[in-house]
Amino acid sequence: MFVIPAIDVLEGKVVRLRKGERSEKIVHGELRPTLERFISAGVRRVHVVDLDGAFGAQSDLLDQLSDYPDLRFQIGGGLRSLEKIRKVLARPNFDVVLGSFLSRSDAEVSELAALPAERMIAAFDVVSESGQYVVKDQGWTRSTRYSLPQILQKYSSVSFLGILMTDISRDGLPLGPNLELYQEVLNQNPKVNPIASGGIRDAGDLEALRRVGVTSAVIGRGLYEGAVSLQEVIRWQQ
Repeated sequence: MFVIPAIDVLEGKVVRLRKGERSEKIVHGELRPTLERFISAGVRRVHVVDLDGAFGAQSDLLDQLSDYPDLRFQIGGGLRSLEKIRKVLARPNFDVVLGSFLSRSDAEVSELAALPAERMIAAFDVVSESGQYVVKDQGWTRSTRYSLPQILQKYSSVSFLGILMTDISRDGLPLGPNLELYQEVLNQNPKVNPIASGGIRDAGDLEALRRVGVTSAVIGRGLYEGAVSLQEVIRWQQ
């Protein structure tokens, strides 16, 4: 299990949104001090969500993160065009997290052919509706036409670095991860490399995910509220 600390950035602040609602914002601090604390602890990889970009606003986050060449970033939020994706990939220590770009109604698998799959993470944010997991995009504000099994099948030929799956109903809340979601996905798609996100509270949840077969997890709230220490994250990264 490889554990990745998460930073969600909105208007220059490190924040947490309850269930993705901008009005339900909790501020955890400033971006640069947070990154410097991670570096001092020995963190090697950080998951970053550009919430300004996700909500359609202009952002200079890439330039700010470029001041930290010793960190490996996986960044998402607002990457809805090939031009923006290539701009991120031009920076050698950045990987891209693709969500809305993949769930567009006109998206084609062929668009990814010229991009390095080993530096791309597919991100599918889901909510349970009528007995199935429906993919949402545009900062969780819109339901797409895809169920989770449908979109996984669509991109099954692409060897992504990982598939990040977030249960929106648990994100930012101390409810524990949706183990059933990841177990179901792995049962149907055993070759998928799942990355868990949403609801992770403590080391016990990380161990439960490992037992299900999840190989990586992104943690935010549990880290910022002290239930999981940076030292524990480092141990999971080794």
